[in-house]
Amino acid sequence: AAEFWELGLGEPIPLSAYHRRGVWECVDALINRGCNGLFPLKSKDGDQITEPRDNTIKVAICGKPNSGKSSLFNALVGEDRSIVSHIEGSTTDAVDAYLEAYNGNTYRFIDTAGITKRNKIKSETMWLSIHRSMKAIKRADVALIVLDASEVMTGHKKLGNAYWCPDIQMRYIARAIEERGTAAVIVLSKWDAVPNKDSESQEKFIQAIRSNLGGVGQWAEVVACSAKTGQRISKVLEAVDKTLAAHRKRIPTNVLNEVVRDALLWKLPPAKAYNSKQGRVYYATQTAIEPPQLVLFCNNPRLFGPNYKIYLENKIRQDLGWFGTPFQVEYRKRSEKRAVSQAEQWLGPRLLPSEAWR
Repeated sequence: AAEFWELGLGEPIPLSAYHRRGVWECVDALINRGCNGLFPLKSKDGDQITEPRDNTIKVAICGKPNSGKSSLFNALVGEDRSIVSHIEGSTTDAVDAYLEAYNGNTYRFIDTAGITKRNKIKSETMWLSIHRSMKAIKRADVALIVLDASEVMTGHKKLGNAYWCPDIQMRYIARAIEERGTAAVIVLSKWDAVPNKDSESQEKFIQAIRSNLGGVGQWAEVVACSAKTGQRISKVLEAVDKTLAAHRKRIPTNVLNEVVRDALLWKLPPAKAYNSKQGRVYYATQTAIEPPQLVLFCNNPRLFGPNYKIYLENKIRQDLGWFGTPFQVEYRKRSEKRAVSQAEQWLGPRLLPSEAWR
């Protein structure tokens, strides 16, 4: 290693990963010099310094192969970081890039490989790429679901956009994002390739998604943009900020109970035919965020059918303007006497200062 001193780059470290020699010397040099991005910076007192990248907003760009994910990724970060090709499978691993926006937020965009059906996975490399994509979605704060706008409005050549139907791949991606509790924004890419656009084209696209894509399509923000021309790219960042705010939103307990009470007044749970009992909700509270989790204390969770649960969830979203994020609703069984006696004990630690019991 003496010959490398002539380069004038400092003390060389002889290293062999195979024989495990010099590894700890390399790690020690990295930590002492404060290598940004690999190890946390240390102050002179030994305290850890919080870096701006620790508070970044992680955004995963996901979707089907060849839907415009890499083009959108390059347009957002402002440089060609990912390979763009019409050949499917050009992106085989997740690529990260940072962006500090004009609003002061720092975003960490993650370009993922296209997610395909199981019967189309032909190699271990492809399987590993899809697995890495799903892991990126799980660790992201917001997921951008990229759809090819030209496919949405030409899904059926004769019948038009009203009969557009997402395929199994798209349904699987949407369901996986909702099950993992990740906030989502639907991005209609390749907007420049849509022919005969007018002032109402974007609204027609949104109606097509709302009508045919269940789950995520019902509550996610929809943005149309073009990575090629840069049209509406800034709208994507605005949608990410709005979605993340909803993902981290905490509803005051008294407001949530008013909304649930109003929903019960509009439509009561249907009584079961076998016992003629009707479901009753005593009170509700929010127990967590990212994703939001609600707990409804009721007389019997079995008295609330799936249709009524969907109605109650949609009513809460509509009254609170809670779009862009999935939230989980848990029904817990309580007797009325026990629910009333334990309401203060249960809700006390979760009340905001303005909701203190009087």
